[in-house]
Amino acid sequence: MMAVIAERVSIRRLYDRLGFGANAATLSEGRSFDQVADRLLDPAAIAEDPGVKATPAPAIGPPPAQPGKANKGNVAVHKQYATALVEQQSTVIRWWLDRMVAAKAPAAERITWFWHGHFATGAQKVKSPEQMLEQNQTQRRLGLGGFAELAHAMITDPATLRWLDGENNRVGAPNENLAREFMELFALGIGHYSEDDVRSRPGR
Repeated sequence: MMAVIAERVSIRRLYDRLGFGANAATLSEGRSFDQVADRLLDPAAIAEDPGVKATPAPAIGPPPAQPGKANKGNVAVHKQYATALVEQQSTVIRWWLDRMVAAKAPAAERITWFWHGHFATGAQKVKSPEQMLEQNQTQRRLGLGGFAELAHAMITDPATLRWLDGENNRVGAPNENLAREFMELFALGIGHYSEDDVRSRPGR
């Protein structure tokens, strides 16, 4: 016998999945499950969200230049670089947290958070807050659409390329880490691709 879930419980779970939860007042508004789903996924409400418009993306610019070989042992220069990089990273993180709190139609932020966890890149290796912010914006723009379009955007995304060592590809000596890990971890899963898929060029 299939268990029956009370509508209030289903609605609360819907707010958890398509937003960041709901308080008692919101759950007592009297809307049905379908009404809540339509409200949370309303494209017009998401596009015109006043909370989102009040928290525009920061203009952080390119990351600070990494210390060159001439400054290999210069502790002060390396500390200055690390401090500047962390400040840029913190700016992006604070902006996104503010945006999540401010959003009145939070589905876009919730799905961006989901895809950020799925396409698991990180600032520690990428070392470019600007590229991480660009990835975040791409996931937000495409996150509520089809997976194929999002996956195509992610495999050409600068932060993803850095994370999976795509910049190490050379003519005649391809780095297979990008193709292998993208298919295994982000797209198809173990057993659903072959070594030929890893080594093949697009269009072959």
